[in-house]
Amino acid sequence: MLNNIETLSEKTLGDRVKKLRLLNNTTIKDFGKKCKVSPETIINIEKNRTAPYITTLNKLSKALNTTNLFL
Repeated sequence: MLNNIETLSEKTLGDRVKKLRLLNNTTIKDFGKKCKVSPETIINIEKNRTAPYITTLNKLSKALNTTNLFL
């Protein structure tokens, strides 16, 4: 499974969020709780259906231990 995760695309913010979340072995539900946003919000970001507000982006990058710039 790890090989599949490592080969995931990193072209979009949603791709990078999903890849980092999976590398951290975190479910969408748990990641949403950690970021204090709904699982639906995480799904929409990962599927590039929506761009997060800056406050949400801050929460995502903190939970993923990365920077807003990388995302």
